[in-house]
Amino acid sequence: MLQNNLSESSLIEVKNELTNHLEDDLKKYVTRDSEINKVNFPVIKYPTKVKSVTLDKVPQIEEKLVGIKGQYLLFDNDTVFNVRRHAGYLIQFSF
Repeated sequence: MLQNNLSESSLIEVKNELTNHLEDDLKKYVTRDSEINKVNFPVIKYPTKVKSVTLDKVPQIEEKLVGIKGQYLLFDNDTVFNVRRHAGYLIQFSF
């Protein structure tokens, strides 16, 4: 996902295949709606080799932000920052 290697599988096909593996009493929770909502994340450059960075190991990150993909901030030196992993941390951004 972070290197933008996307699967050619149709989401609807995958949904139908996985639904077949559910027990009958759980199938009632599967939506009949198969509308796909596309989310476009702003990305200038995807990392070639992903290196995750955490505030526990690197307390200060001074890199150029080149994209956002889901819960990840992508930086120009191929590092990524998982925002969700750092829930509860107090951070400061500077521009």
